[in-house]
Amino acid sequence: MIPIPTPAQAVHVLEILERWTKRGWRYEVDPKFFPAPGEAFVVWVHYTDPDNFWDWNLALRARGVNHFDALCQATTVMQVLLEEHPENT
Repeated sequence: MIPIPTPAQAVHVLEILERWTKRGWRYEVDPKFFPAPGEAFVVWVHYTDPDNFWDWNLALRARGVNHFDALCQATTVMQVLLEEHPENT
């Protein structure tokens, strides 16, 4: 089943991504993944590990059945990481 986002979910995801990028942390959708024959199509989102933000090779990742689902998976973790790594004021 492919999830259909509600407007409230879309706004929530965008708010988390805004907080994420304001910290200078990155995220990107992997446009190069092609499933092997017989495998289901998935979309990967790679995002900064706050403990290793300078090394993109150590990025975290999430997957979903489509772009929005992958972003939802990633932003669920991003929200926790934002709370665990408060901004220095």
